[in-house]
Amino acid sequence: MTKQTLTEHQCEHEGCTSLHTEEWQYPEYEDDDGNKITQTAWFCTEHAADDGFCIHCGNFWAGVESFDFSPIKGVCENCRVEYEEPDDDDYDDGWDFYDEWEDLVEGETGGRFIGEGSENGAPEE
Repeated sequence: MTKQTLTEHQCEHEGCTSLHTEEWQYPEYEDDDGNKITQTAWFCTEHAADDGFCIHCGNFWAGVESFDFSPIKGVCENCRVEYEEPDDDDYDDGWDFYDEWEDLVEGETGGRFIGEGSENGAPEE
């Protein structure tokens, strides 16, 4: 899916006058002669969702039950996790990184900051 943000195009939804639009691409298909057809439309975010596009990833999801009846309008099931669990920490698995790190660097001096303000970098008098 290719989205291109411009403000030169009016939303193509009937009755909308918004100029804050993006170009949304429908899935490619073949006509009766085997020619590949690609259609695009310019929609504001609200009307892109109404027309079946996920406002997060930009993919076309119209007709998919999990999209059409999503608790978050205009967000597909793949992207919904981003909205439902914003505080989920990928590193929160019960493992204490700090203690493990201290064990790994015990006795090491390489790579540490030694300068003014550090315990080893006090200016000599």
